[in-house]
Amino acid sequence: SNLIEEIMKTKKVYRVGLSNFPIEVVSKLIKEKLIDLVQIEHNEINNNQQYILTCQNKMIECWVYRPFLKGDLIRSGKNPKEIIRSIHNLFPKAKIIFGATKLEQIKY
Repeated sequence: SNLIEEIMKTKKVYRVGLSNFPIEVVSKLIKEKLIDLVQIEHNEINNNQQYILTCQNKMIECWVYRPFLKGDLIRSGKNPKEIIRSIHNLFPKAKIIFGATKLEQIKY
């Protein structure tokens, strides 16, 4: 029996996933059918392309966060639309997450 399916049937949990775990751990949990979602940072400094492709090839949903590197890429002159287009072209099924804990992170 699949543990994720059992947990989901309780209607108490919507998704089961990991954030920022090494791919070796993620791969083991995927094999055991214990997760269905991963969240990982991806930008031109922290390139996790192979990590994301590995998960997607195993039918695990990926949420990609910090595409602007806390605003550093935009402040350095990078075009935000091009950054997002590039990520979307590489990973059309991935969700791209934006967030900031400080206003300075989104000013450009």
